[in-house]
Order: sequence, then structure tokens, then C-alpha cells
Amino acid sequence: MATPPKITKDEVISCLEMVTKRRVKVDDPHLDELPAVDNLIDSRTVRDVLEYLRRHPARTLGYRHADITTALHLRVWLWWDERREELRWLKAGRAAGMFLSQLGEPLGIGKRGVLNLIDRREALLRFDRPDEKLAREARRKTWYEHIETAWIEQHRDTLHTLISDLEREATRWGLEGDDRAMLDELVIDAADDHDEHAEDGLTPGSMTLLNLAVLELSTAEPVAALADQPQPYNVHRVLQRAHHLRCDFAGLGKSTHDAVKAARAAGPKRRHRRTRKARA
Repeated sequence: MATPPKITKDEVISCLEMVTKRRVKVDDPHLDELPAVDNLIDSRTVRDVLEYLRRHPARTLGYRHADITTALHLRVWLWWDERREELRWLKAGRAAGMFLSQLGEPLGIGKRGVLNLIDRREALLRFDRPDEKLAREARRKTWYEHIETAWIEQHRDTLHTLISDLEREATRWGLEGDDRAMLDELVIDAADDHDEHAEDGLTPGSMTLLNLAVLELSTAEPVAALADQPQPYNVHRVLQRAHHLRCDFAGLGKSTHDAVKAARAAGPKRRHRRTRKARA
């Protein structure tokens, strides 16, 4: 079944108002049974209007066709509202500590089915596609972004010092204009940390700029010409510090993935030990 298009609350209000206007126009004797329409409509109001249309079909064919079209629009809005309501109850059950088997029993599904259903509903309401993989990928991305942001916060002072040193070395070795464009963008990010009116500052995205700034400096002709010198210059020490920080940041993804794998591997064993202890 194809996913029906979303209908906004304003569109629902417009549909309900049109029903009222049509019934007023034909002087419907049952008009007093029609629910009042305001900006606080809910699913109960919509259902009452649908029940009214079912019990009191319009007398003229044209208006009856219009009522049926309106009813179908209202049913689509209810379809989305029912999915939102179902997700709210599923999440409420998990928050209350219920077992997945308890949540799945009324729906005729098992534990994995409950998890899949929650993720499908979240993907449907967020991306208009009932694909559980979308919800899980979005959750993983949000989690990873949180880890990256925490890393930036932890290393903020170190990054500021490194960026200042990179800027100093770029100036010392004569980098100008396009030869240091990414470094200049990185310097702006660092400066925004101290500007209360700036939107950002140093963010995980700044690490991409750092990678490009290091590439600019390390491949600049005067710096590249130093490769055969027996003693490292200060620019090499600065680039080495940048390399260590970049590797540390890049390793977040692997360490996070390994932690998840370890937790999943340990989970069943812990449950098994608790079961054996209970039996003993």
C-alpha cells in the first residue's frame, strides 16, 4: 500500500469549514449536530464530522460527491494521526519498563517486530517512508554527531593553539590567497568561538577544514622543499601535532562501532548468567 500524502491541520480545518458552509447553504435540518470547528481540532472532532456525514448524507448529488471527497481527506489525516498515536503508546510502554513481548502481544508481533514497528513509525513520520533502516541510520548519525561534538568541546583549547600555530607557519612560509583558503576558513571558525553573535564556532565540520588546511601547508612549495633536510623544522612539528589530533578524531567512528559490538556481544551473556543464577 502506498503511503498517503500528509495533510496539515490547516487543510483539515478548511475541509471541516467547507462541510459547514455546504450544510448551511442547503439549510440542513441536522446542522446543530455538526461539531463546531476551531483551531483546536483533534481526532475526536474529525471522527464526529465523519459520523455526521455518514448519518446525514447530502441531498444533492454534487454536494454528496463533495462530502465523500472531504471524508477521504479526513480519513487520510486520521491515518497519520493513528500512526503518531501508536508510536506514542509504544514509546510510553518502553519508557515504563514494559517487556517487548508485552507490547507486541496486542499487535500480534514478537520482540523484534515491536522494535521494527517503532523504527518504521519513526521513519514514516520523519521521512514519509516506513523503512526502519532510515530511523536507525538517523539515530546512529545523531549519536555519532553527539560524540564528535563532545570531542570538539574536550579538545577546544588544543585546537585553538594548533590553529594559531598553523596560521603562524603559513604566514612564515609565504602562503597567500588561494594557497591558504581553507586555513583562513578554519581561523574564522576558531574566532567565532569568542564571538557571542556568531552562529557556530569550532564544530565537527571544522575538522574537515583542518584536514584541508594541513594539506595546503604540507604541500606548499617552500614547505615541501624541506623534506630532504636532516633536521625537522617547526612547521613539521606543528603538522605532526595536527596529524595526531586528526587521527584521534577519525578514530571516534571505529571506537564507537567497537563499543556497540562489545555491548551487543556481552548482552546475551549477562542475561544467561542472570538466568543461571535464578535457577540455582
